[in-house]
Amino acid sequence: MCRKFSRHCINLTCSLTLKIPVLKGMHLWLFFAQPQPAREVLIFSRKVFAIVGPPAPELNREIFPRESQVAPKALGSMVKLPLGIHKLTNKRCLFLDNTGRPALDQMAVIRNIVTIPDTIFKAALEKLKMPAAAQFEQAATHRSH
Repeated sequence: MCRKFSRHCINLTCSLTLKIPVLKGMHLWLFFAQPQPAREVLIFSRKVFAIVGPPAPELNREIFPRESQVAPKALGSMVKLPLGIHKLTNKRCLFLDNTGRPALDQMAVIRNIVTIPDTIFKAALEKLKMPAAAQFEQAATHRSH
């Protein structure tokens, strides 16, 4: 499931970095060059997951942020940060390499994070908002040029 989501993000030219939260599976991280409205990130994530399809029965899927906005001075959803230590297992949450194994140099992963420019994210979001037929037509037109 994570690989399908990752491939689809790459097809939309949105960079993605993987992380293992050791206890419950994987978290996928999108790093934006500029702050993005939570509402748009939620729409993006939900649209990509709709294309990818439902998770396996034994897997759970969550999207963070969970809410599109929070009340003034309130806290939104808490998110476990990469490289943090899990309180129950006492294991560190590590970034993965392209083979799905923990990257040997975790700091190199951080140094080499490719952020998603605002224009790329907005274009990908608009493409996802199109009906499927329009997406196919746009892709075919783009390939023929």
